Amino acid sequence: MIAWWAYGYGASYLFGKPQELVVSLIGYFDESGHPGKPGRPDSNVHCFVIAGLIAECQDWLDFDQAWSAILRDEGLPWFHLKDLKGAVRKKRSGWTSTRLASLICKLEDVISEASIASLVANTMIYRPGRRRDAVGQEYLKRHRQVILNSLQTLRSQGLPREGQRVHFVFARHQEVNPRRSHEQLQEELLSDDLFYREHGGYLGDLTLARPEDKTPLQAADLVAGQIYAQYREGGVQPRLIREFPVRWYLTAHPFSGL
Repeated sequence: MIAWWAYGYGASYLFGKPQELVVSLIGYFDESGHPGKPGRPDSNVHCFVIAGLIAECQDWLDFDQAWSAILRDEGLPWFHLKDLKGAVRKKRSGWTSTRLASLICKLEDVISEASIASLVANTMIYRPGRRRDAVGQEYLKRHRQVILNSLQTLRSQGLPREGQRVHFVFARHQEVNPRRSHEQLQEELLSDDLFYREHGGYLGDLTLARPEDKTPLQAADLVAGQIYAQYREGGVQPRLIREFPVRWYLTAHPFSGL
């Protein structure tokens, strides 16, 4: 457990705002399966996933220690699944498929053993080869959906408790989720009468952050990447999802008309 004298600093490191975090839930979300660069579609990519994990601030601080210790043992400054898969393909990188699988298993154990309140994911399926800018119009819709799904599944568990708010931290990908769009999204949610009556009192801030700076975003990258691989490769459900010990919520949305 982190000493309480360091709590404010740790909370600020993980979320950027120490106020009210003692009683807050924080969800960290990242995406996987971006289509190609604008004007250069990737014919192999036909879906994207937004996935994340929600926990109380103190639990995230404990998680951060365990996750960081494993990365230090591997000599890694941070975890990014795509980069490590690329390293496996390079000769003399020091990374093999066996070493990566072992690392993923250790990190999955950290997630499974942490006091995570919920795992939430939202998937969009689209025609291969569609332009990134066209598909990108759906990104914020999926961000909105995971916020709604998160609050719904938490409330079905009796959370948030009285006085708690749920803050959302999304991985910063400037080309698809600029800060101004998230500010607009938060305003739209709070101006939606139905949403506000049901969930408005629980919605905290929507924030963007770099995954290399936040270990929970790296965990979200792992979860999103594994769900994406399942859709892309038609494989079995990832071990982390099959064995996850707490409530999880996964939705898939086909958009064949894009």
